[in-house]
Amino acid sequence: MSCVLIAQGRVGKIQQRSLNNGTSVLDFSVASRTGFKDKEGNYKTEWTEFEAWGKHGEALFKVIHVGDIVSVMADKVSNKFTDKEGKTRYFTSYRVSRLDVLSFKKSPADKASNNAPAEAETGEKVDAPPVIEFPKDDIPF
Repeated sequence: MSCVLIAQGRVGKIQQRSLNNGTSVLDFSVASRTGFKDKEGNYKTEWTEFEAWGKHGEALFKVIHVGDIVSVMADKVSNKFTDKEGKTRYFTSYRVSRLDVLSFKKSPADKASNNAPAEAETGEKVDAPPVIEFPKDDIPF
């Protein structure tokens, strides 16, 4: 049995690194708000750190950008190591098993380019990827 975390929010920092054995690891954070307001009526922002390993991380590095709204499903991974003083240290990470980009953040260059999203007849910008609807016969459950 595993512990799974599902988070939705905006991408914060993104960092790609390589381990000594050549394995690529993508580290990124996602900001999401809590369900409760503080005394001033503001929501608290929670930052969660994620990692994606190997080809999965390399592919995500090409797709996600700071400010994108994403939905992430990740497995909780607990590890331990011995530090330089001989003390055992524990840390928890969340290893990405699925990531969906819900909305791409628009940059000024994107808005001016020909690759800008199409405008609906009302003049409204289309932010999110299209929703694909399947006929009820094709649903496997």
